[in-house]
Amino acid sequence: MLYEMLYGKTPFKGIDREETFNLILSNVPNLTGEVTPLRDLIRELLEKEPQKRISVREIKGHEFFKSVDWDLILEMPKTPFIPGRKDDEDLKGNKIIDVESYVQGVFKVGEE
Repeated sequence: MLYEMLYGKTPFKGIDREETFNLILSNVPNLTGEVTPLRDLIRELLEKEPQKRISVREIKGHEFFKSVDWDLILEMPKTPFIPGRKDDEDLKGNKIIDVESYVQGVFKVGEE
């Protein structure tokens, strides 16, 4: 998914399922552009040999995720049930959450 978000296409695209599987097993995706933490993470995630592939612990410690407070993510409350509504009457009694501020707090945007 990270590769697709960065490059706008899948790293392995065959004409059919079998060719796609063969590409996954044999091809190394081209990570064009300057070396960045994101490209490094993608390269490590797409490592062919499982023993050399980045682990979950290493992913959490990777430079790309340096600003993520993993403990805070685990403490995030579950999304409340949001029923369909026809008018503002349905909002009575429901707490409105400022999602942007909450996410910025989780990821500590702008801080090192």
